[in-house]
Amino acid sequence: MRTSAFVAGAAGLIAAVMSVTAPAQSGCVKEVFYKYCLGGSVESLLNKYKPIQTTVTKDGATQYIFADGAEQTSITVVQGRVESVMRRQHPGVQATFDQVERDLRTIYGEPRRTTNAKGVLVSTWDRSVWRVVLTHNHIQGIVLLTYRHVPLNAARKSAAGTYGSAQNPKGY
Repeated sequence: MRTSAFVAGAAGLIAAVMSVTAPAQSGCVKEVFYKYCLGGSVESLLNKYKPIQTTVTKDGATQYIFADGAEQTSITVVQGRVESVMRRQHPGVQATFDQVERDLRTIYGEPRRTTNAKGVLVSTWDRSVWRVVLTHNHIQGIVLLTYRHVPLNAARKSAAGTYGSAQNPKGY
């Protein structure tokens, strides 16, 4: 049973990742999971879909969580535009990471792969203005697939640095 669910999930992921149709929305650099427009306006997204949760982060970004069938997708918005689209892959085990990485490799080529001191695996595919990041934290049992808009991500980090400086003048 688990194997068939895993295979079905992987097939769905391949179809979702391959949604590379020309973006219809201004500013959209990549359509993700058939409905999220990376770099696109959050207004058009919110006009079509209702989030199940909304949170404002310390750096001023807004995070929305949308129910997508059995999945939940987290969207981060910066300056009114979609900065990142993230979805947790189930189950959060090495086999899932390996399968998703193989699927992404067939589409985007070889990733840049790193492992940190805590054993978290990260595979990254860089594109001109967007990036795909696949992360596996084996300790927590989490596999995350994230698409990031590079300029909006830089703007968010810049804003976070400003926020942190005001609250932490010595940079601790």
